Amino acid sequence: MKISQLANKTGLTASTIRYYEKAGLIQSKRYENNYREYNNEDADTLNFIIKCKQSGFTLKETLVLLTIKDNKADHVCEEAKSLTQSKIVQITDKINTLQSMLTALTQLEALCCGGKHSAEFCRIIKTLENPLKEVDI
Repeated sequence: MKISQLANKTGLTASTIRYYEKAGLIQSKRYENNYREYNNEDADTLNFIIKCKQSGFTLKETLVLLTIKDNKADHVCEEAKSLTQSKIVQITDKINTLQSMLTALTQLEALCCGGKHSAEFCRIIKTLENPLKEVDI
């Protein structure tokens, strides 16, 4: 199938498919006229990549998972589980960081009346201006 057909089948754009090919995640068959030819296995691979992306895996991590998928006999479950556990730790750390940011912003937002008064009296700005203290409210 041509790249446009593969794009329709997977919901990806042709440029995204080309990007994944350039990144080494998928390989197309090339003809003398430089047209790419894809098959159903390529669509399956792209669906695998989409699921990896939705799960938060990077392209590099996705390439590792594709290698495991394509060579199951040469790999063990522990490899995929270890990569997944590492991703869970990374995402948990990001969630904790974002939660701390949300708490700080919520506290800052509560300081401000949001009125039309001069910013000279804005408690958000005053709090953020003090570099010696953490945002303590």
